[in-house]
Amino acid sequence: IIVGGYGDDTITGGSGDDKIVGGPAFLIGGSSDGGDDYILGGRGDDSIHGGGGDDFIEGGSGDDYIHGNSGDDYILAGRGNDTIHGGGGDDFINGSSGDDHIAGGRGDDSIHGGAGDDFIDGSSGDDRIAGGTGDDSINGGMGDDSLHGDGGDDIIVGGYGDDTITGGSGDDKIVGGPAFLIGGSSDGGDDYILGGRGD
Repeated sequence: IIVGGYGDDTITGGSGDDKIVGGPAFLIGGSSDGGDDYILGGRGDDSIHGGGGDDFIEGGSGDDYIHGNSGDDYILAGRGNDTIHGGGGDDFINGSSGDDHIAGGRGDDSIHGGAGDDFIDGSSGDDRIAGGTGDDSINGGMGDDSLHGDGGDDIIVGGYGDDTITGGSGDDKIVGGPAFLIGGSSDGGDDYILGGRGD
């Protein structure tokens, strides 16, 4: 168990199953080289790297940078405008509140933007993405994805693969894949699109 305490700390968990707590005003959250780690950023703008293993990462409040790296990670960003990269593995990512930038990376990821105007990129893999509330931009990327805009005026791009897209409430713009626009032709896969409420 490593606790950073006050100040701008750099913590490296190393190998093993570590618990890393940044503490108040914590800038550099931690870096873990291996093992299934529990990392808590705390208050402040944190930089957290999960490393190898299946990690649980909670950014806490502040504008955090979180990178899960390899492994099947569970990432809860917390309050603030966060940047999250899932990395390799089948990750669960929740942006929580704030205007977040989320990239799933490799693997079949489950991503929820939460509140705020989020940019979400599933990258490769068969991803499940829900924008949450706010005006979100969602890109499924490679793979057969399930994309939900939820509330707000969203822009949703399926990308390559056979995608299922639901706009949800709000005035949404939906693109199935490359060279595909509503009323056009699709070259990027067999897509199913449900507009939902709104224009």
